[in-house]
Amino acid sequence: MSMDLTIVSTERSIYKGKVDAVFATGSEGAFEIRPGHSHFLTRIETGHIYYDEVGNTKRQGLFVEGGLLEASPKGVIAVLDTAILSSEIDMEKELAVISKAQEILKQSGHIDYSAALSDIKASTSKLAILRELLKSRKQ
Repeated sequence: MSMDLTIVSTERSIYKGKVDAVFATGSEGAFEIRPGHSHFLTRIETGHIYYDEVGNTKRQGLFVEGGLLEASPKGVIAVLDTAILSSEIDMEKELAVISKAQEILKQSGHIDYSAALSDIKASTSKLAILRELLKSRKQ
């Protein structure tokens, strides 16, 4: 048994297809959706969405920054502010962003701590997606 998944961002259509499961983090914490799930609506936090595509043994994933997710017994619709596919994440670039933000935090004077911490959170989430997908593909 499968369900429909539609993922769109403000910039583009990300995914439309059949999946066996969806995993995400909402305002109340992490959750899993399977076919037949009860209806609900949640705000999506900065983090990730993973999904198990029908006929594909490799879990798919993307980095997200905000949006809404609606689940019903037959499917899931995610409308996201920002969405970056795992294949679009550059590990070296994200490590450089984290390193730069950490250096900024070590400085004294007028520092935008919230911007530096936001950069670290976003890059750390992107790297976590890559690690999770690599781990699931090795199993």
